[in-house]
Amino acid sequence: MIAVRLLVAALVVALGLAPAPAAGGGLRVNVNADLNVNLGGPIFSADRGDPKPRHEPAFLIVDAMPVAAEVFLDGRRLGSAHELVARALPLSRGRHAIRIVSPGFKPYTTAFTADASFPTRIRVVLAPE
Repeated sequence: MIAVRLLVAALVVALGLAPAPAAGGGLRVNVNADLNVNLGGPIFSADRGDPKPRHEPAFLIVDAMPVAAEVFLDGRRLGSAHELVARALPLSRGRHAIRIVSPGFKPYTTAFTADASFPTRIRVVLAPE
């Protein structure tokens, strides 16, 4: 177990995730029994061990067909499916609702939770009416 802790500490230092050591002293990295690295500082949230700062946005990627479909996020138009191809759209963290509509097709509506740790991807092929 000590070897694993030393390996984790060495990785943290090698990746530049640890603060610089104090003059005349060594770097102190606390690793608990579950191998969660706790470095403190502004880039880690204390409550969830989230590797993203709380102020970083989440991202939404929409892949919808037909390409003429209109995409709405929280009631506001984002654009057509064609305009949104291969775009990662920044949005606030938390709950959101998306609606995708196109004439002659059944509308698609869903809710999701956006998280900064990974982008949310919505892939939809609207069904004909």
